[in-house]
Amino acid sequence: MDVSLQAMAPKKLFSKKARKEATGEGSSMAPQADMEFDGHPFRSKEHQHRFEAIKSWFFLKEGQVQLREGEYVEFQEEIARRRWTQLVGPMAKYDLEIAMEFYSNACPIEEGVKDKRSWVRGQWVSFDEDDINQFLGHPLVLEEGQRCEFSERRSQALGFHEEAIGQLLCVPGHDLARSVTGRRVRIMRISMTTLTQI
Repeated sequence: MDVSLQAMAPKKLFSKKARKEATGEGSSMAPQADMEFDGHPFRSKEHQHRFEAIKSWFFLKEGQVQLREGEYVEFQEEIARRRWTQLVGPMAKYDLEIAMEFYSNACPIEEGVKDKRSWVRGQWVSFDEDDINQFLGHPLVLEEGQRCEFSERRSQALGFHEEAIGQLLCVPGHDLARSVTGRRVRIMRISMTTLTQI
């Protein structure tokens, strides 16, 4: 499990063309008769074709902030209280090829099937909620039937109070960026307070 979850650390950025190819909309996902199927790194020939389609993706390493002792003490205490130490310390190195194998083999090839497993270097690797929680050192412990705070807020009739969130997280005079329909969608870095950026 460690190998694949470490590989999940980087974020991916890719063009519309690469996204079309990776999802099978482009021609690169069409069966290639001259490609011999390698059953060790790939779950199926379709997953091997997906690997070929996404291997041009560009990965960005997770950003990391080093806080000095005594700096933003309340923030550091909150990280400790929530048991997020592992979460806020991304891996310094990762193997790009292993990451590509993970993403390629994690892709479901059957409609409606949600298999939260991938095939990495000849081993099944689960990435469901329980396994991710275990990897992060069990920062979230829920009672039977209890939902996380995010799920609770989403289920409330009023949902998130976007205006209040904007006032709390943005520098004065700034707000969340809006979509063309006027809906608040995200906070641009330039609009964030220093603490929000951290």
